[in-house]
Amino acid sequence: MSGSTIEKTYSIGNIQGTSGVTGGFVGMSLADISNSYCKGNVTRTVGASAVSFAAFIGADGSASSSVQNCYATGGVVYTSATNPTDKGFAANIQGTYSNNFFDTESSSQSTGYGATAKTTAQMKTNSTFLDAGWDANIWNIDAAINDGYLYLAWQ
Repeated sequence: MSGSTIEKTYSIGNIQGTSGVTGGFVGMSLADISNSYCKGNVTRTVGASAVSFAAFIGADGSASSSVQNCYATGGVVYTSATNPTDKGFAANIQGTYSNNFFDTESSSQSTGYGATAKTTAQMKTNSTFLDAGWDANIWNIDAAINDGYLYLAWQ
């Protein structure tokens, strides 16, 4: 929905799609998204590999939307085509993206639109996020919680 805001939330479920738009957090967004994460795997079972399909957001449907301070760790797999290497975060960019990250090791992706690639060790290091300006009042990190990745303080 245009003009909407999604913030301080997460998705941990696995996503499977056959066509259209598929993302681990949201398929297509017209909203502003901030301080959110997703950990589920995204699997495409049929269709072309160039479709709107990625670890965090399948497609950004508005040039006026923004995505900031978000991360993705889920794997990205095509079962009927060659696995991509550029779907670590978003499938395309129309809006503004800032301070987003994805895990290159867990996602099996080397690049991702709208986000910076980090190793698993970097993704489990608080300074990775604090140095990028993430708010320590919103995010916590503990090796025994959320598989060692950041989690929202309200959790």
